[in-house]
Amino acid sequence: MPPGDNFDQRLLRLEVRRFVSQCHAQEPLIVRSDTLRDVARWANIFVPYQVAEEYEVRDALERIQDLAETRSKEIILGQIEDCLKAEPEVRASRIRQMTDDWTNLSGPLRHLRVWAQKMLEAKERQG
Repeated sequence: MPPGDNFDQRLLRLEVRRFVSQCHAQEPLIVRSDTLRDVARWANIFVPYQVAEEYEVRDALERIQDLAETRSKEIILGQIEDCLKAEPEVRASRIRQMTDDWTNLSGPLRHLRVWAQKMLEAKERQG
C-alpha cells in the first residue's frame, strides 16, 4: 500500500463528513421554508464527484430529497386548499399564480409539477 493512500482515504472521509454535515444543516431550512422556491433552492445540493458513490452521501442526499418532497407536497396542498376556498373571481388568478410557482420546481422536485396539476384537478372535481 503506497503511503499516499492512507492520506487520500482520510481526506475522502473528511469530505464525506463535511457533505453529510451540510445536509444535516439544510434539513431545518427545508422544514421552515414557506415557498416552493425556497424548498427547491435548499434541496439542490452539489455533490462533489469524489464522494458521490459513498453510501453516507447517498443516504444524506436521499433524506434531503425526501424531506424536500414532503414539504413541497404540504405547500402545494395548502395552496390548492386556499385556492378552492377563494371566491370564484379570485380563483382564476390564484390558479395562474400557483401554476407559475409549480413551473419553478426544478431539480429533484420537478416531478411534482405533474403531481400538483393532478391534485388540483382531483380537488376541483371533489368540491
